[in-house]
Amino acid sequence: MEHTGTELHLTDRQEKRFLREARAAIRAQFPNPQRSGCPKPNTIRDLALRRIPLVETGDLVDHVATCAPCFDTYRRYRRNRRLAQVGAPTLLAVLAVLALVWWWPHRLSRNHSQPHLAVVSPPAILKATVDYREFSPTRSGEGTIGSKPTPHLHTALLDLAILLPLGTDDGAYAIEFRTAAGNAVAQATGTATWDGRAEVLAARVDLRNLVEGEYTIALREADGSWRIYPLILEGGK
Repeated sequence: MEHTGTELHLTDRQEKRFLREARAAIRAQFPNPQRSGCPKPNTIRDLALRRIPLVETGDLVDHVATCAPCFDTYRRYRRNRRLAQVGAPTLLAVLAVLALVWWWPHRLSRNHSQPHLAVVSPPAILKATVDYREFSPTRSGEGTIGSKPTPHLHTALLDLAILLPLGTDDGAYAIEFRTAAGNAVAQATGTATWDGRAEVLAARVDLRNLVEGEYTIALREADGSWRIYPLILEGGK
């Protein structure tokens, strides 16, 4: 890698290597099959083609770096751009590529000092549990009956354990988080198993883009009907 003054250059071979390594890592850690929180493809295209000012790319690059489908879209646009462009990419291209493998260069200081690399951790994943063992779910979404207060969750990236009423079957479940109006705003899948004390449905869910308020969790096994439980979301930690 060569750098002159404030411009940092990356060879075509180095960029291909970064993209290849990033693709494998992101697919393993952040598959995101439900496309939760994904921007429009045109937005990713504008990022890849350097049509978005650097100061406005922070949240977008964070998402692309932790979403396999969006990263693949970004990678395709970058590959097409390389085929049509002669010359090494500028510092902006290097920033995007390195960010996608979880390495952020420090910003250039005002006196144009040389950049260096810093390790950035992936988004924090919180463990959370909601207990519906004493709730009777509805199948219409009009309400539930329960002897406990409505469970709360934080608007965060969660490893979620849902404790289900006695008699719930083991198996794979589809999960939807719905607004009070019944609109699905987040989706996930998980597997329910008996742990000796309760039927536990485990799933990775991303609620970071949701606002605080009253919601419901809708659960469905295979071709069965939806079972609806109440939920309140609070601000992320």
